[in-house]
Amino acid sequence: MYNVLKFNSKKLIVFLDQGIVSGSNFLLSILLARVLNLDVFGEFSLLWLVLLFFLGIQNSFIISPMYSLEPKRLKNSSLSTSNLLVFQFGFVLVSLLLLFVFFKVAQLFSSEYVISSGLFSFALFFIVYLVQDFIRRFFFLKEKYNLIVIMDMLAYLGSLSLIFIYKENALDLNKVFTLMFFCFSTSIVFSVFFLGKIRINFRDVFLLIKEYWVFSKWLSFSAILQWFSGNIYVLVGSFILGPWVAGVVKIFQNIMGLFNVAFQAFENFIPISAAHIYKELGYKNMINYIKGFALKGFVIFFILGVLIVVLSPKQIISYIYGSDYLAYSNLIYIYICIYIFIYLGQLIRIIIRTIENTKVVFWVYFLAMIFSILLSWPLVKFYEITGIVIGTLLTQIFMFILYYKLGLGKT
Repeated sequence: MYNVLKFNSKKLIVFLDQGIVSGSNFLLSILLARVLNLDVFGEFSLLWLVLLFFLGIQNSFIISPMYSLEPKRLKNSSLSTSNLLVFQFGFVLVSLLLLFVFFKVAQLFSSEYVISSGLFSFALFFIVYLVQDFIRRFFFLKEKYNLIVIMDMLAYLGSLSLIFIYKENALDLNKVFTLMFFCFSTSIVFSVFFLGKIRINFRDVFLLIKEYWVFSKWLSFSAILQWFSGNIYVLVGSFILGPWVAGVVKIFQNIMGLFNVAFQAFENFIPISAAHIYKELGYKNMINYIKGFALKGFVIFFILGVLIVVLSPKQIISYIYGSDYLAYSNLIYIYICIYIFIYLGQLIRIIIRTIENTKVVFWVYFLAMIFSILLSWPLVKFYEITGIVIGTLLTQIFMFILYYKLGLGKT
């Protein structure tokens, strides 16, 4: 009985923490959408997309193998905290270099991608964001849940609070990212006291990178393809219509971000539990475990979907963002369908990662990217914002079918 209560309390803390992260991001997007003009908010949204690109690679290259491989190890062969930290900082430095290359290349294609201000402060925030996210996920692995909550309160609630305090002081991108840099840095400084002694062994770091690369190479390539397949519609829309498109899309994604509380919380403990079950009880028991979460997910979708219908999309958009976005309010219905398929795809990817068939994920994203490239230009050209959302839904449906056929069809 004690073990059950202890496990449930852990899950409660995980959901509480994800509520802090997703809730803060939700409120921050609303605040920035109201304070910044649409073009600047669109620039912020494009920069955030770039950040998510590198975060996706970090999750695939470092976090996923850490979650999947570490639970299978013997207790006396635990990964060294120092080796992981060196690995992470090396990744951040390479990512920072690629970030500047990214912007230089983007500016060659269109002047629309020239960000008016805030690139230096964004680069600083970029560094601390990736490091903070790594440390919090490392603490999840070590089950230091209380520390994670404090870290995320400092980073996410701190950022929201400071930006709210300074919202009347002519906020621009530079000020926004500077305030967020300060809060995420504070979170990292707090965490350092609980990481233990740092002893660097570069030979062990090299072996660790090699091991993770063998596990995650297909996942890492998949993360790149995932970003392009998921955001190609926004990138093409910004190219054709302007950066404001990214702001409008983010507004509606932000509303649906309520689902991310469940998605991200599941991602922090389902892979670890699935790996244990697969090792101890076998494939069928792991599948039954995942099916249980699929049903729970549908309950969440049903409840939130009913609330949206009852409250009316127009009333929701008008109350949260104002009357400027009422013309696009019905897009919420399409986003509900999109997030159902995102959730199902997430669960299937956990299964595929656990059985270490990660090559399938790469091919799914590769085919999805080709699919998105073929559809994006005509859909955006002729249907504008609606075309972006419809294209995203079609891509998610296409990916779900591929995951099921290629990843689970022969198991």
